[in-house]
Amino acid sequence: MDAAAAQVFISYLEDQRLIVDYAYISAYALLYYDFIITFHQEVQLIWLGRWNYTKVLFLLARYIPIVDSYFWLHNQLGLNVDPNTCQPAYKAAAWLVLISISIAEVILIVRTWAVWNRKKIIGIPLGLLLCASVTTSSVFAKQYLDSIHVAPSPFPGFRGCLVLAGVSNVIFIDYVMVTVIDVVVLILMCISAFRSYRAGNSNNLSQVVHRDGIQFYIYLLPFTLANIIIMKTLRADLVTMITPLEGSVYSIFSCRIILNIRNAVGKNNAQVTELDTFAHERVAMTPMTPLPLHSALADRQSPREDEEDF
Repeated sequence: MDAAAAQVFISYLEDQRLIVDYAYISAYALLYYDFIITFHQEVQLIWLGRWNYTKVLFLLARYIPIVDSYFWLHNQLGLNVDPNTCQPAYKAAAWLVLISISIAEVILIVRTWAVWNRKKIIGIPLGLLLCASVTTSSVFAKQYLDSIHVAPSPFPGFRGCLVLAGVSNVIFIDYVMVTVIDVVVLILMCISAFRSYRAGNSNNLSQVVHRDGIQFYIYLLPFTLANIIIMKTLRADLVTMITPLEGSVYSIFSCRIILNIRNAVGKNNAQVTELDTFAHERVAMTPMTPLPLHSALADRQSPREDEEDF
């Protein structure tokens, strides 16, 4: 390669990496900013509560993307990165994004199932759709990750890893599956909100649940659609450009849903307990037969008393 061609190649790499650098940094700046401004709520509403599945889901959705940020930023911005560590780190980053988005989807789907009063006709199809999405996404993600390769650094001082793009049409299926789930859940939340409005159920918790469930999905859809468009229109080496941003946004929104619900419950309680949370939500999500809180607490004598839906 002559000097002119080498200079063009170097400029191409620098321009490409600059775009991805900005995308990655903006994604994790948003994630860390939200973490900082909501940490006091996390301590009060999550850490001080007892351990249950809600707490576990929250912590996984909250902290997996933070761990994941190390791999993405190290692969993209690290100096003198050993090429032998690039491919394992890239695969770890991709799998962590997939896991964190799947956990966020579990939180959002369980929340939707709860507003439909745990009806099997809603819960079973949503559960099957989630299982199909996670299975399909895992299979195609593995095919994509097996197709990528890491090249040696093209010149001294090259930052990060030079990852050669894989088969982008394969990973494209993953985002289609996520979009399908988002659309289905958004429709269910809109129907539930309309029914609640028609029934005259305007308590604060019900408003928070439906508001978050609808608004957050409206915000999430553009990110999955943007990923689909990128994979179909941009170069193959840019297909993961906004993947960290999508993972960050899913983490933020799913954790905000839990924090907002518990905050709404806590406004009427000196101490937020699992039983209080569940009782409030059962009242809020059953507009046709509203009960006072003390009645709901008194009537709960089944083995499921200590369970909650967030």
